[in-house]
Amino acid sequence: MWHREVMESFDLRALLSRFGGEVFAGVTSAPANRDEIKTEVRMLDSESAPVVADMPTVCCFIDGIQSSVTLGWRESRPVALHYAGAGAANRGELLSIAEELSLVCAAEDEEWVTAESGGVPVLVVEDGSPTDVSRNVAAELGGMRERLERGLCEQILKDTTEGLVVCDGSIVGRDRNDRVVGVVKTTQSRYLADESVLWRLPKGWRSPRFVIPGAGATSVDRHSCYVRLQDARRRPWDFGLIRVETWNEYALMSVAKLALEDSQDGSRQDSRWDRHLRSVRNVEDLMRARRPALF
Repeated sequence: MWHREVMESFDLRALLSRFGGEVFAGVTSAPANRDEIKTEVRMLDSESAPVVADMPTVCCFIDGIQSSVTLGWRESRPVALHYAGAGAANRGELLSIAEELSLVCAAEDEEWVTAESGGVPVLVVEDGSPTDVSRNVAAELGGMRERLERGLCEQILKDTTEGLVVCDGSIVGRDRNDRVVGVVKTTQSRYLADESVLWRLPKGWRSPRFVIPGAGATSVDRHSCYVRLQDARRRPWDFGLIRVETWNEYALMSVAKLALEDSQDGSRQDSRWDRHLRSVRNVEDLMRARRPALF
């Protein structure tokens, strides 16, 4: 058997030291494909800049959680118990909540599931093959959470008159109100034709600002920019990179400032710490404490 010794041929400790003395997860698979640009944005400026703004007044942060378990199968069709919850919190205290618990099944199984439900509401999805039913059941969970978050946002705006309502994610589907702003953690959707500006964006800076045009007769333009929350010089290009959205152009820099001030330092057990705001994480923790133990 031919065998070549390689492990003792190189000084890996010295190699590591020359590259900064730290290792990260290996690149073992290709990054997921990102969405191509579907909407041509209108650029408001052409250069990145440090985020300079006053801290805004905040009413609350809104986020939601979702969980599901499968209780059984009927001819390979799943019967699921879905839980979704949305919370509005500030300074570590829940101000308002919305929760929903539902049994979810195919229309063909509705009568049997209802008889066994013990009063838990039953939500019916379209019949089909077991795979189709499973797909439809899964889609309902995200829909429940989105519905609760949207309704909670609407209620908060009715009950309060001051301070930003900070949503986790895009403000698409939220009330057209200048108090509603969004912090988007994912970079899956691509908005800039030339993203090289993001690769070298320093911590504490924002990208050029742009307008995402609304679609349809009643939609409204969104104002947006990227913000670097963490130092990414020795990290992937999207490390600590978020995108903020507002209906009002003049609120954009205040939201960017808020995101920077509310960023995490990596001391908590949070795999998304680099782009997950402390206050949004706190909403999730508070809602998880309310979630039924079955989940």
